[in-house]
Amino acid sequence: MAIASLVLMKLLKDQMIAIPCLQHEHKQKHSSNGRAACLFSPPFLDSWSLSNLNNLCNWTIITCDGATRAVSQIDLSYGNLSGSIARFNFTQFSNLTLFNLNSNNIDGSIPVAIGTLSKLVVLDLSNNSFQRNMPREIGNLNELQYMSLFNNSLNGTIPLQVSNLQKLRLSGSIPESLYTNLSHLKYLSLCGNSFEGPLSSNISKLSKLIVLQLETNRFNGSIPNSVGTMSHLETIELHENLLKGKISSSLGQLIKLKKLDLHSNGLNSTIPPELGSCINLTFVALALNNLSWELPLFLSQLTKITELGLSDNFFFGSIPSEIGNLNSLNTLDLSRNQLSGPIPQTIWSLSNLEALQLFYNNLSGTIPLEVGNMKSLKSLDINTNIFYGELPCTISNLTNLNAFSVFTNRFWGKIPQNFGKNSPQLATVSFSNNRFSGEFPPELCSGLALENFTVNGNNFTGSLPACLKNYKQLKRVWFDGNHFTGNIANAFGFHLVLDLVSLSGNKFIGEISPQWGQCRNLTNLQIERDKISGGIPAELGKLAQLGYSLDLSSNSLSGSIRQDLGKLVSLEILNVSHNDLSGRIPSSFSSMISLSSFDFSYNELTGSIPSSGVFHNATWNAFVGNLGLCGDVEGLTPSNSSATKRKSNSKKVFNAIIFPICGILILAAIVVGVFLYHKQIKILDEQNISLNNILLKEEYEPRLSYFGTARLLNPNLSHWTTVAGSYGYIAPELVLTIRVTTKCDVFSFGVVALEIMMGKHPGELLNSLSSITLLSNNTELLLKYLLDQRLPPPTDQIAEEVVFVITIGLSCIRSVPESQPTIRFMAQELSTRTVACLDQPLGTITIDKLISF
Repeated sequence: MAIASLVLMKLLKDQMIAIPCLQHEHKQKHSSNGRAACLFSPPFLDSWSLSNLNNLCNWTIITCDGATRAVSQIDLSYGNLSGSIARFNFTQFSNLTLFNLNSNNIDGSIPVAIGTLSKLVVLDLSNNSFQRNMPREIGNLNELQYMSLFNNSLNGTIPLQVSNLQKLRLSGSIPESLYTNLSHLKYLSLCGNSFEGPLSSNISKLSKLIVLQLETNRFNGSIPNSVGTMSHLETIELHENLLKGKISSSLGQLIKLKKLDLHSNGLNSTIPPELGSCINLTFVALALNNLSWELPLFLSQLTKITELGLSDNFFFGSIPSEIGNLNSLNTLDLSRNQLSGPIPQTIWSLSNLEALQLFYNNLSGTIPLEVGNMKSLKSLDINTNIFYGELPCTISNLTNLNAFSVFTNRFWGKIPQNFGKNSPQLATVSFSNNRFSGEFPPELCSGLALENFTVNGNNFTGSLPACLKNYKQLKRVWFDGNHFTGNIANAFGFHLVLDLVSLSGNKFIGEISPQWGQCRNLTNLQIERDKISGGIPAELGKLAQLGYSLDLSSNSLSGSIRQDLGKLVSLEILNVSHNDLSGRIPSSFSSMISLSSFDFSYNELTGSIPSSGVFHNATWNAFVGNLGLCGDVEGLTPSNSSATKRKSNSKKVFNAIIFPICGILILAAIVVGVFLYHKQIKILDEQNISLNNILLKEEYEPRLSYFGTARLLNPNLSHWTTVAGSYGYIAPELVLTIRVTTKCDVFSFGVVALEIMMGKHPGELLNSLSSITLLSNNTELLLKYLLDQRLPPPTDQIAEEVVFVITIGLSCIRSVPESQPTIRFMAQELSTRTVACLDQPLGTITIDKLISF
């Protein structure tokens, strides 16, 4: 610190030494001169000495900034000091954040130089004897959050500059003396503080008041009825408090009232009809309360009103057509209520209306052609209602339109051809969750102002508008759940301010361009369930803001997963499942500390999964369908030593060959056994062919056991019995008709055959293949996903055998018994095992192909 500053510190001490000394009960004598000691420095200031300049930060009641070692706080409260600081120069203490002289006996004026303390946060001069005016320079303390001048002898007016202290917050209740002593006050603004308690009925003593601004505090209780006697009031702003109860009907007496803002409180009941007498009202805001009942008709009397905000309440019923008489209205907000019925025709004649907010209600009907007459309209938001029909072509005439939102309704048809062409300021468009179809209007985004564009959940087709590439301000895009086509690289541009992109569930093709890495503000990227191919660009690892989701699942992506993606340390959700990705899961992914959900399933990934970080508690579901993956996850092959790996590989080879062969031999024996029963004109009455009833003898020869109460019946008779057998293996026709036929055993055999090949009961498969209609929906289901995932995929002859058994099994569970093969046929096929060579790789065979056997 400079020498000048140190001298000032010394002067400050000298000026504030106690003049009326602190008397001791016994007078003390000073040194050799024998003078009585009456004046002395308080003991806590003993460290304040010019001889101690090098240890300034060790001075009592001084606090220094840890980095700069500059004085940041001076706390002399309760120091029993007296004197004056009127001429003290604060300019050398530019880093001071706290100056506290509370509870001393300091007099004189507050120094003007105190206004130079630009970093001051706390100023406490209370309980002293300061005199004269409050200096206007206090208004320069822009960082000030606490100021106390309580219990001094200040006079004059509070300088207007104090209103510049935006961070200063007052608290407690308003003293009653304010009402009684300021009877001529015209403007009272105490907004943005922490005042609390109820509003006093004495507020009416401010009878000359024109403006009352008490918003953004913590006032509670009800609005005093006495407010209605303050006849000069033109502005009442009590919003953002904790007020409750009814809106006082006495407000109807304030015929000069122009602005009434009571939003964001807890007011209840309804709007008092007396308010209709305030015919000079131009602004009424009652949103975010608990008001209810139908919208009152007297609102139509407020013909000068320009803004009417009644959103976020519990109003119900229809919108009064009389609101159409409010010709000066430029903002009408009735959103988030329980209103129903159509929009009155009179609304569409409000030519001065700039904002119509009706979202989140139960409104219905169509949008008429007359909407095009609202030339001043900038924002139309009717989302989340029950509107229907086609959008009128006249919406293209809204030249001042900035926001157009109709999502979550029941609209259908095409978007008018010229929509957007005449609206150069159009920034927000949402058609989401309707039944729109067709292609986008070619000039929808010709104004180049579009920022938010959401059309998800419709039936749009064709390619995206070419003008989307040119937008520099585009922030959010939702296109998912439509039928868009085109190359992904050409269909969409790359925008530096883009925050969210969802292109999922369409028919986009092509590859993901490395240029996507330029969208540095992107937080959410979803391109799932499309037809995207190629690799995942390493440049996506540059998306440092990608914090929510990266979903590229259910495409045809190939190649390896790049190490660079591990740089996405803010990412929470990663899904690359159901692709053709190969190679290892990068070890860098262990550093993705924010990752809470990931899915690598159904790819061609190999090697060990990372064992640390987010993968420490991973589950098998995230890796299923990758036969080459191993790791310390239940369901995967452990990855320990090289010897273990060799042993595991040998076991896989053994299992891949022996298990299917044994399964086929077991099936052949079962079929032959059942066939012999049928050949001898016997029928198994209790339907107990299941894996639980198959026993193996010493040489792995299968025996069908536990027929329960099975009986030998004559096949020439029609037999009806109660349902018995093993659930999950009983033929559907037996459950429905309780009629036993040989085809009941065929169905059970098919279930067992599929269970052996799949490694689990084929319950889900049985449900999905229960009808011809559902068969067509499974054309993309690959055989490789049905096989036992604990085993490596079979190859060569074993693969041919497996395909054959699966084909037999599927034919046995056909929903129409007459289309199922006979036991004789299956016995012959399995015993001869004349299996044809596969005409395509096992990994590409679909279930649909095998069903057609």
